[in-house]
Amino acid sequence: MQRAPVLFSNNKKGSALAFVIIIAAALAILVSAAFLMAESSIASSDSGIKSREAYLSTKSGIEFIKSRLAGTITGAHNHLISQVAIKNSNPEHEVEISSKDATLYGYGSLADGFTMNSDILENSPLYEDARIKITYSVEHQLSFVETDESTGAGTYAASVIVTATSLGKSPEASLFTDIFEKGILLTFEYEDQITANYSGGNGQSGDYIPDTDDEGPGIPVTDEWPTDEDTGETGTGLMSGGSTFVYNGSTYYVILYNTWINSGTQPSDYPHIVLINPGSARNIDGWNGVPPYNHKYLDLFNQWMHERDGGPDIQRGDKVIYNGLYYILRDDPDTISWVNAPPNYPWFIIPNQ
Repeated sequence: MQRAPVLFSNNKKGSALAFVIIIAAALAILVSAAFLMAESSIASSDSGIKSREAYLSTKSGIEFIKSRLAGTITGAHNHLISQVAIKNSNPEHEVEISSKDATLYGYGSLADGFTMNSDILENSPLYEDARIKITYSVEHQLSFVETDESTGAGTYAASVIVTATSLGKSPEASLFTDIFEKGILLTFEYEDQITANYSGGNGQSGDYIPDTDDEGPGIPVTDEWPTDEDTGETGTGLMSGGSTFVYNGSTYYVILYNTWINSGTQPSDYPHIVLINPGSARNIDGWNGVPPYNHKYLDLFNQWMHERDGGPDIQRGDKVIYNGLYYILRDDPDTISWVNAPPNYPWFIIPNQ
């Protein structure tokens, strides 16, 4: 007897093919998922690296900004001192604060350093395309507090306010992050105050160096700038070391060493004749360096003094008081590395106390 034909024998090949298709689809999904995960991981890692590079660039810009602060404060302080010196000789003079408020632009990189000056414009290509871009804004606020109604004497105080930004970028663009395009922005703010004392229109006539300390000794003027008796013009003569004098009725000087004065010269022509800066004598009692080894570098002294009274860095001719006696800084800060306690170098005692 003949058997009926088997109807499902050919379906085995179809079932195998369907199984293969399902497996291939599953593998494709797994591969796609793995690729997406890898891409996400690469993007995350790359973004972290680029962000870190951009942050370090930005921080280097902030450090550059901090390095400019001392010059800004010192410049404003010197300007205020000179303005008040003019007013001490001419009471009608209107004291003006340092140059008008302004914003400077700068740019640079970790490798090449930074450039910042008034010639750089915000829309200049070098600024716009820079890896690190800086803005540096300075604002001045001037005030006056009268201390003697009869003479008009008092203290001029100027607040110097610095507001700055640094925008740093990663050095290369990335397929997975836009840190290079956007960059990372940090802001920085700093404020300091500078002062200068005005002796008043009817105050001291030049017999004493102004503004030492109300409770401390006056410092009498002991000499005169030599003049020719016949012509009245600057003459020649020997000025002894340790003497003090007034020049043109408003500026005070001390002579470090015996100095022969030549005809037609002025105090600023002589390296051993030091202008005594107006302003209060800053108390440095207790200075013995910075522990643990009592380091006495100039930058550490400035830091110690700034934390003590908030004033600017020390300049040649600035007065300090130490154990009740007055001294001046005898040399330019650029030539000084080690700051001993007075009366040792770099201080010079103001005589006749």
